Amino acid sequence: MYFCRSNLEFMKLSELFKGILNECLSFFLKPSEYWQQIKIRDNRHFFSLKKFFLPVLILSFFFTIAGHLLFHIRQGFLWQEALVKASKKVIFIMLLLFFSIIVIRMVMKWFKIGVKMGVIKKIATYSVSPALLTALFTGLFPFLDLGGIVPWYGLFLAYTGLETFFMIPEKKKFYFYFVLFMVVFSVIMILSFSLKRVALYILN
Repeated sequence: MYFCRSNLEFMKLSELFKGILNECLSFFLKPSEYWQQIKIRDNRHFFSLKKFFLPVLILSFFFTIAGHLLFHIRQGFLWQEALVKASKKVIFIMLLLFFSIIVIRMVMKWFKIGVKMGVIKKIATYSVSPALLTALFTGLFPFLDLGGIVPWYGLFLAYTGLETFFMIPEKKKFYFYFVLFMVVFSVIMILSFSLKRVALYILN
């Protein structure tokens, strides 16, 4: 009886992970098609704030602490260092999402493109998902860190989302995306530098 129940739970867990993997591959490999399905039927909510962003953000916090424990146990595990590292990662992603929404809205107003806040929030939330997943895996396995390369794929996801939901005039398109991505890049650099300095100040 116990074996059957355990086997059933394992199968459910296996199906869950399979569903997560299929959804991630569907979005990351074919973002244009994924956005089109959302636009037409609005039936894809996997990467939403409540279903994906917040749960994975919480998990990444604990995974970072666990990873710090696993790979620094010989040098001596310091709770303060682990908590600061985990908090810095979580705060960075939260601020990245917050400022991404503000930046997209601001640049769209500059170029006089109709603003739909619900769509902008969705694009920003979905586009932060690579950074979020990277934080999750590199938190538990720090040696997998690729120097922040993977999260930049979020810019491409944002681009395909904007192209799907908004009519951006051809004459403005190059300048719009240039300004948008330069501002986002600046925000990322400022957040990274500022949080790193704050973390060093706390630890010292």
